[in-house]
Amino acid sequence: MTEKCLRPPGCVNHSACETPMAGPQGGTRPLLAPGRARLTMGRHTAVRSRFDVLRIGTAGLSLVLWLACSGVPALPDLDEGGAEFSDGLAAAHLDALSSLSPRWPGSREDRRARKYLARAFEAVGAVLVRGDGGGDGPLIAEVRGRSEDVVLLLACYGVLGSSEWVDDSGLALLIELARLYAAEPPPPYTIRFALAEVRPPVVAAGEGAEGAWRPVKDAAEARRRVVASGRELAAALAPSLVAAAPRFVVAFEPRAEAGGRIARDLRSHPIIRNVFWETAARLNYANTFSKESGWSSPAGLHGAFSPLARGRVLALVDERLARPELSERTLPTGSSPAVSLAPIGRVTLASVARLMRRFEKIDAFRSDPEGIGRRDAAHPKLNKTSDESPHLSNFQGVFVALRGVGS
Repeated sequence: MTEKCLRPPGCVNHSACETPMAGPQGGTRPLLAPGRARLTMGRHTAVRSRFDVLRIGTAGLSLVLWLACSGVPALPDLDEGGAEFSDGLAAAHLDALSSLSPRWPGSREDRRARKYLARAFEAVGAVLVRGDGGGDGPLIAEVRGRSEDVVLLLACYGVLGSSEWVDDSGLALLIELARLYAAEPPPPYTIRFALAEVRPPVVAAGEGAEGAWRPVKDAAEARRRVVASGRELAAALAPSLVAAAPRFVVAFEPRAEAGGRIARDLRSHPIIRNVFWETAARLNYANTFSKESGWSSPAGLHGAFSPLARGRVLALVDERLARPELSERTLPTGSSPAVSLAPIGRVTLASVARLMRRFEKIDAFRSDPEGIGRRDAAHPKLNKTSDESPHLSNFQGVFVALRGVGS
């Protein structure tokens, strides 16, 4: 005797499912699939298996289609970046973010840009500290170092409804810097990346729809919005910086336009500024960090961070933002129209490394004060400065002393 498969009525192919097996009384019984309904391993099971594969495949395809239809641009191939600052990757991030412009706060483009930024920082190896791309507030990521002390790098995230006043070049710069810091052994200090949301003013009562955003009218108003965004970001970060001030802060405000130069900000810390300009000259980027660009004091993202960082702040602001009279400056004859963030990125990497080495020396002196005495003969200037500034946390005095130590 042969039992047929236990399919419900309506199965038209019972005979093809017969699977003779030895039963308890010497007869035959159908095969039992472990942990499943009592089905034979005949054609019905094969059909069911194919259906399971199809169902799983359909779910995977749905996920792919959902990601493709979410409107968030795909990330570039990070393996093409190499070990140096990649203009190609920075340009790819800039193009992706620029495709999500213009942005207004809370708009679809705003949400997509935030998701792109969150994914980009995570993809390059940074850890999201605040903001997952799904809501309001600043996005903060970091590459953790051997110390919890922080080096803070800032950029503007513009949602002004136009990229005329604030573009995405600073964001692209930070993502590429994060990739390079995450690819190396942990740095001496934690590198934190924070994005300040630059929003337009809200329409005043009686001027239109309540809660609506009013477009920015001119460059002067845009600068005021950037300053306000810096204050808001500083307030958001302040609780995490109470225990220890940042070692130093660098605020990036470049422009995605050819021929850009960084203004020499009078209010930036002079020693940090000199390290960047000296490094630029050594790397042959004196055209970008020009000593002939003149002095200026641009209002910007960095102003609110000076109290938090005890004055150890550097503003890298495009000269055309710092000096509005240069906004219409034409390019020199024969100059390349291509936009390059590599000069700023490579100078930043080398300069930050230099500064961190100097801070490590300061930390070593602080933890081993007797070592200072042993170095007096070789560095008498250090002893004099230490007497004048007994507290080694005094950045200015210790840095003057360390000039003679070298980097």
